[in-house]
Amino acid sequence: MRAFPSKLGILFFLFTALISACTVGNKIIPDPNGKTFVDTMGTLGNFTLIVTGDTSFTTNILSDSILNVVKDDSLVVVGADSLVNTKIIVSFATASADTGTYLTETSPPGITTAVFGTRLLINGVPRIYLMTHGKIIISENDTINNTVKGSFDVNNEFSGADKTLFMRANFYLRYKD
Repeated sequence: MRAFPSKLGILFFLFTALISACTVGNKIIPDPNGKTFVDTMGTLGNFTLIVTGDTSFTTNILSDSILNVVKDDSLVVVGADSLVNTKIIVSFATASADTGTYLTETSPPGITTAVFGTRLLINGVPRIYLMTHGKIIISENDTINNTVKGSFDVNNEFSGADKTLFMRANFYLRYKD
């Protein structure tokens, strides 16, 4: 009979520890599907990047036609938050420069039509993250003026990375052929 109270005490202790682990110090990961303002004005050459998840911030990304290119019908874009002391660099490529939706999904195999990567400076250490979920949308491609408009909503949730990141932005960029 003496064993019963100690087993009950251990069970109570484990239950209390479980409740504490679920509530203390955990982050609430924001919903990436629209609760934060996204710039839709489309200033040529820069765009507002919204990052949520294990870290949250909004920054202005600069992207010049020197870095952006349409090569073999694929669009490649590179941008950074600054030309000096860069804290974040984003780069993405789509399978085509035509208007449409390009998926960064890695599952199921065969549906990936875009790739998106970012280099993020965390505590002075650069880390590279591949965004394996989401989409890049090209809404307009002006081949006469070499400009492209679109948006992206990508994340690395369930990819096994040490930080979960959700990134969204609308872009209006110039590229070179």
